[in-house]
Amino acid sequence: MATWPSGSKASTTNLDAGTDRPSLARADIKQNVDNVNSIIDMFNIATPTNEQILKYNAGNSRFELVADAGQNINAGTGITVDQESDGGVTISASVTDTTYTLDAVEQTPGGNVALTLTGSDASEDVIQLNAGTNIAFTVDSEGQVTIDATGTGITDVVEDTTPQLGGNLDGQGNQVQDVELINYKEDVYTLSYAATITPDVANGNVQKMSATGDFTFSAFSNPEAGQTLTLIVDHNGAARTLTSTMSFAGGDDALSTSDTVDIISVFYDGTTYYASIAKNFS
Repeated sequence: MATWPSGSKASTTNLDAGTDRPSLARADIKQNVDNVNSIIDMFNIATPTNEQILKYNAGNSRFELVADAGQNINAGTGITVDQESDGGVTISASVTDTTYTLDAVEQTPGGNVALTLTGSDASEDVIQLNAGTNIAFTVDSEGQVTIDATGTGITDVVEDTTPQLGGNLDGQGNQVQDVELINYKEDVYTLSYAATITPDVANGNVQKMSATGDFTFSAFSNPEAGQTLTLIVDHNGAARTLTSTMSFAGGDDALSTSDTVDIISVFYDGTTYYASIAKNFS
């Protein structure tokens, strides 16, 4: 069995029989007095309070009383808590409500905390994360949340259904925001010429094309009901011919017959493409 202070355990040879002479045990008694004094010097345990623990302080080479900073993790329904071999703690959850799922909270021995939330419809609700001691949250331009931690303290995770920016909530709890457009403008996307074009409105509702030849235009790429497109066609030096199955205003699907610019406006109702051509911009 190990002894402490190391290697200084005194003998009891001169103290365990009636014929022993105390004078012969003086060295052993002195050794154990020194041992007790070493223990007293090593521990600073005056006036302890409830739930304190001993913690070694390398600055003064002593064990001192400090508050217990440990926290109990109580698992609930669908929650599991795992203690990893490296000292980290992983909390996993399969509990899902109407807004988000808490996938995992992981704390490594270094004090870093990773929190994963996945939303069933992130566009409808705001997930609010309240920072605790030594916790910082940052949100990037895409709405992704990063949690930086140097200690413990995720104090709260709640669903916030309070209207943001002065908006209102509809009957389903979705945010409805009134927006006033001032100095509104759209980007103009450059569409590459091809003998058959199928513009993707996801690239913008205003697109332009330099037509180096005749072309066919009968549909959008990835069409959705309610989409509109304004297509500016530069004839690029010669009259061009349009072929299309769209429904044109007045049945007129002919482009200008000279080197000029035409503008084709299209509305898609989910079944039919309705188009019109404004001609001969020069």
